[in-house]
Amino acid sequence: MERNRGFTLIELLVVIAIIGILSGFIAVSLNGAVGAANDVKKKATIDQLRRALQVCAVTNGGLYPIETTSCTVGTDCPNLATGIVPNCIGTLPSDGSVTYQSVTGTDYTLSSTLSNATTYSYTASTGFSTGAAVAVGPTNYLRRTPITITNSSGGALTDYQISLNVNYDSDMKSDFSDLAFTASDGSTVLSYWIESYSSSTSAVVWVKVNSLATGANTIYMYYKNPSAVTASNPDSTFILYDDFLGSSVDTSKWNVMQQNGGTFTVSGGLGDAYTPASTRGAGGLIASKSLINPGSLVEIKATMNLSGYATYGILGYINGFDPASSATISDYVTLQDGSSSDTSFYFIGSHNGTAVSIATCSSCNAASKTFKLVWTPTLISSYANGTIIGSSSSASVIPTTGQSFCFGGSTINPTRTEVPSPAKHHYVDWVRIRKYVATEPTSVVGSEQTSW
Repeated sequence: MERNRGFTLIELLVVIAIIGILSGFIAVSLNGAVGAANDVKKKATIDQLRRALQVCAVTNGGLYPIETTSCTVGTDCPNLATGIVPNCIGTLPSDGSVTYQSVTGTDYTLSSTLSNATTYSYTASTGFSTGAAVAVGPTNYLRRTPITITNSSGGALTDYQISLNVNYDSDMKSDFSDLAFTASDGSTVLSYWIESYSSSTSAVVWVKVNSLATGANTIYMYYKNPSAVTASNPDSTFILYDDFLGSSVDTSKWNVMQQNGGTFTVSGGLGDAYTPASTRGAGGLIASKSLINPGSLVEIKATMNLSGYATYGILGYINGFDPASSATISDYVTLQDGSSSDTSFYFIGSHNGTAVSIATCSSCNAASKTFKLVWTPTLISSYANGTIIGSSSSASVIPTTGQSFCFGGSTINPTRTEVPSPAKHHYVDWVRIRKYVATEPTSVVGSEQTSW
């Protein structure tokens, strides 16, 4: 009789190893299939929710349910549930695979983590994406308009302030508080300031454009965001801005010089530079802490009281001025009143200690006027209420290095014999300083966009 031979130990081990390897391949394959199937389901869920949200937005003024923090659909999104169930979708998916967020109701993001650890998401304003989820931030706007800025100055400009006349659109808030601006990339936020507006009519807006190449450039103006809070801010828009509100000088912006009875105070929305009578070397002035350079324009609304003797009102660029000493002014370009009893406003330039009288303004006394000082590398000029006082292209007058902007009053220096009279107050309402080129950029507003 023939005997049956069994497997040896080695044979059994080899068979077990082969079975183990094959099982591993099968498990990996099954896991991959399950993962892929789950990914398909997650994507389908996002698409189903997207369609439901779009349908409900049509009857809800274009708005979506607000969930200010990311929530899990079907578990902890109560506003989403009441907002779209049952009118736009029967029930919400309850597997916890999709999250939802809408900070303001004007945009939203649905997202899910796929089996390969990447994020698949849909944002109403930008569409589908794979990778990191697109965050829904405060810039959730339903309308935007391109604005073409043409730079014909002959060179590139950076951080240049542009004045725009914005006409009201029915999609805007009546006070223009929902405006926002970006560079051409649609994401770099630009600083702006609403100078003035007429409700539901128009607004004057200054925008600081980060970069302007020679020729045509595009920025975008955004609006129709019901929950937007205005970002209008003159301090971030201009080189220097002050409207002298409050009860004290903003010492983060100004150095204050008060000598021999002279003072500079703030009250009632005005800065008040005071110099006493009969005191030589008295001064009440402010000088900007930041230096202003060529290629700048100062605009200041001020009242200069010019009648008197041996007492001055000063408005302009200075360097090294000390009204209490006999030291000369090393560099300056100022509008100042004379030391005699006249009431003219002298436009005076000095470089390397030599003063030159450029022009006078006999109508500038004791009246609130908007003065402008323009400083380019080749020209200094001054204006009062838009009318030129004078200008100079002389190298002996134009400063070549950074200067402080100064406003205030002083009396004649102590080495002189004249007796200053009378006491004086010079008032400033506001001042703003910005960049300037002789051929300023122009702007054209384009057509409204509803998608981008």
